[in-house]
Amino acid sequence: MMQEDFLTDIRKNDGLKNAVLHKITVDTHRRECTFEIVSDLTYTSADSAAAQHAVRAAVITKLVADPQIIVHKILEYLDRNHRAAAACIRAEDIEVRIEGKNVFFSFGVDAAERGFFEKNEQLLPGIEKMLSRNFCNVFKGELVDKAKEGIVEEEDEEEEVFDYRPARTFLIEDFAPIDEPNVPKIATYLSDCNFTSDSLTVCGQITYIQDRVSQKGKPYLRFTLSDTTDRLQLSYFIRKKTEEKVRTKCSTSV
Repeated sequence: MMQEDFLTDIRKNDGLKNAVLHKITVDTHRRECTFEIVSDLTYTSADSAAAQHAVRAAVITKLVADPQIIVHKILEYLDRNHRAAAACIRAEDIEVRIEGKNVFFSFGVDAAERGFFEKNEQLLPGIEKMLSRNFCNVFKGELVDKAKEGIVEEEDEEEEVFDYRPARTFLIEDFAPIDEPNVPKIATYLSDCNFTSDSLTVCGQITYIQDRVSQKGKPYLRFTLSDTTDRLQLSYFIRKKTEEKVRTKCSTSV
């Protein structure tokens, strides 16, 4: 049975008239396909029986579109499929508006981020398609301009020194120094960087990098560092003597 025929058939039932096909799971050992269906309406045992009759194995889940759930689904999708985009977009950058069956979502981006999204023109359609498999709605995404806080250079001032030891650390191995000759031996897991200190070492993979300019016109790199526990956005003001080394390392890590 074709997917379109299956949906046409089950949508004849009141509780499944808005149903969408979430996914099809194939069990080659049992030679069986399970159709996973999402409905935003309350369905009855008769509706479930009708779906089972159509394909023999069907699982129905009731899920109503909600802005908070939609934002969570988008972030989950970006983190899994578009790590560079995930580094740009946070929950506070996503707006969701529901108008009946139509759901409109927007990403707040600055000028540099807009260029990235417009270059990856299939990103928004991909999110729309993903949401359409999870909810019984029609989705449309767009980009909106949003001023995001840049780096404000401040005058040096003395601060109180804190020395809180992190909960978890690990040994740094196979590491070549770029700026400093003295390589730290211990790094802190990113998920444990919730304390204040005048000295902190982290280690991970660069998953996104972007050239930016400070308010004083100085070029710097904005990048995302990721390890097995979390990710962290960092900034690096370029030094002429190490710029080529840094860019080489970044290009091989992304």
